[in-house]
Amino acid sequence: HGKQAEKNLRDWRARSLPEDRALAQALYLDWLGKRADAVGLNGRNVSPAAGNFEGQVFYVHRFTLSGQGDLKQLTRFLYDFYSVDHLHRISRLNIKPVENTKQLDISMTVEAISVNGAPNLEALDEPPSKRLARPDVDDYINTIIARNFFAPANQPPSVASSTSQQGHPNTP
Repeated sequence: HGKQAEKNLRDWRARSLPEDRALAQALYLDWLGKRADAVGLNGRNVSPAAGNFEGQVFYVHRFTLSGQGDLKQLTRFLYDFYSVDHLHRISRLNIKPVENTKQLDISMTVEAISVNGAPNLEALDEPPSKRLARPDVDDYINTIIARNFFAPANQPPSVASSTSQQGHPNTP
């Protein structure tokens, strides 16, 4: 159990934000802002929020991100976010349609972790994640954009049959 715990801790340190909290916050704010800019969110705002220690093992950094974009931009952002294997997650996501447009008001709270003993790097690594089921963002975009959220859900196929049936014994 001790060897497995040691292996897990090494893995978490490799995927963690730096141990230095100020450095971790600055690097992650930059990383998150670049992701929002890459998909073209309008009026994007990224800011730190209050974090907290979890025991003596790691620190949970919190960030807020807000901006406007369409469903395709949001899908791209989520794909980019989860395709990198940081110890991070979106803990709250609010999406509100902007009246008379295809734009959405998007706001989210993101949590990222600094594990004690993690190296203080000058830039965040971007190890690829295995969390996503599909390897290409276009697979997600085509599935999500083509979906009509206001139509009834797909129904299973049914067989139409007549009420009267005839059979002929001993006939193939």
